[in-house]
Amino acid sequence: VISGAAIGVGFQFIFDPGFGLIPDLLQRMGIHSPDFAQDPHWALFMITVTYIWKNLGYSFVIYLAALQGVRADLMEAAEIDGAGRWTTFTRVLLPQLRPTTYFLSITVLLNSLQVFDLINVMTRGGPIGTGTTTMIYQVYRESWVNQRAGYGAAVATIMFLVLLIVTLIQVRVMDRGDEK
Repeated sequence: VISGAAIGVGFQFIFDPGFGLIPDLLQRMGIHSPDFAQDPHWALFMITVTYIWKNLGYSFVIYLAALQGVRADLMEAAEIDGAGRWTTFTRVLLPQLRPTTYFLSITVLLNSLQVFDLINVMTRGGPIGTGTTTMIYQVYRESWVNQRAGYGAAVATIMFLVLLIVTLIQVRVMDRGDEK
């Protein structure tokens, strides 16, 4: 519900080396906290944690909807047959959630390759050079910052092809799973 830019600003405060929550917790445990936004090794970690937190609710809501559609008769049959919790989970519940998992794997992967708002707000593609630059951020940088629209369009085309190939691979893997 909250915009990515607002979440990015909020997480900048959480990771801030001077008064942030994460550095404070690490210091209390006796661990030296890196400067997440300025250290090239930690900047991508900071973006990843923020992105996961931002999108975790989406996945939970989709799985919750899928769990409400689980066939109760199959769960009861497994219980009557004496299946344990683990067997019921792996043999009855997970197969029913497979289409939802497939849907989420495609949408989350495609969205993660197109992260712009968090990167723009938190690191501007840096910290040193292009430490957190994604293809979509490169399209923005080339098209609007460097005023090279043709180059930006070329990067966008390559990004489209990469996303298309990734999606086709996922569809193919899902189709193979349905044949079994």
